[in-house]
Amino acid sequence: SVMSESSLLPDIMAQLKQNTCVFWVSNGEWSMHQMLMAILDKTGSAKLWLSTYAMSEKPARIIAQLKDEKVITELNVVLDNRVDVRTAGSLQIIKTIADKYGLVDTHAKVSVVRNDDFDIAVVGSANYTENSRWEAGVIIWDKTICDQHIVWIEKALANGIQ
Repeated sequence: SVMSESSLLPDIMAQLKQNTCVFWVSNGEWSMHQMLMAILDKTGSAKLWLSTYAMSEKPARIIAQLKDEKVITELNVVLDNRVDVRTAGSLQIIKTIADKYGLVDTHAKVSVVRNDDFDIAVVGSANYTENSRWEAGVIIWDKTICDQHIVWIEKALANGIQ
């Protein structure tokens, strides 16, 4: 395990190595979609599984652009079932671009980025929204942990409202 000495995203990403866990704190300086872009810069094109309690339109549009550009090659999204009440626009975007999506009772904030060379999971407090709050979590580069997250996300996708 590594604790990043910095809250700056490039410094956090520099700590990420295979079979490591990096603890991060955002200090309100960046949001989850920015971390996702930093991870994809490192991994190149990859599949994405994510679960989030909230998603605003700007992060949804950025994810849509990454999918259009084939940076995200497969998109699997679990959203809290009240997302349509809070941010209907983001739900409409996700519905049009996701390979699979499901609405369930979730508060889990997990993203898994996977390709032939990388298995990276982000687990933390940050939703896919723009915010200036302090958020904290871990980035884990570990195939087994990613496998475990993908299992429950796929189960939520199968059980969720489409």
